[in-house]
Amino acid sequence: MKNNKEIYVVAGLGNPGIKYSNNRHNVGFRVVDLILKDMNLSLKDKNDYELAITNFNSKKLFLLKPMMYMNLSGIPILHIVSYHRISAENLIVVYDDVDIPLGKIRIRKDGGHGGHNGVRSIIENLNKSNFIRIRIGIGKPVNQRLENYVLSNFTPVEEPIIRESIETAKQAVYDIIEKGLEFSMNKYN
Repeated sequence: MKNNKEIYVVAGLGNPGIKYSNNRHNVGFRVVDLILKDMNLSLKDKNDYELAITNFNSKKLFLLKPMMYMNLSGIPILHIVSYHRISAENLIVVYDDVDIPLGKIRIRKDGGHGGHNGVRSIIENLNKSNFIRIRIGIGKPVNQRLENYVLSNFTPVEEPIIRESIETAKQAVYDIIEKGLEFSMNKYN
């Protein structure tokens, strides 16, 4: 087996099911889908998650979509990183963030959950917070409860903006793996 420093996990967060597919909360899934399309790969269903494994620039890459709903995302992620002995520093989690303006992305290498239930689940399950985060701004709700907002679809005006930020987040994943975290944080933040 390769040294675990040469293995990356890219976990896009979202909720399973067609009714959630275009929700604000599912931008992480959409980034993984875009990477899969780029690499001409498809996911294999593994009960609690969907997974594709490939090589990327001489590194092994696990593309993961947890399928246990957002607040249980940490369970399948823990399974993958512990089974394959992958360092938390090589886990890249892509997810939505209401505290970032629509269409902007931010990369960080540690921190709390910021109220995001998927990230909370990952921290609780891994018992670590030192994984890489790519946060995609979905904007703040106006006159709407947060729970309803994150489970709503982007408007026709917002959709092209979010599509562009999903493309940017995909490129950020590639840059983190190819050029390193510091380079990527300087480029995208």
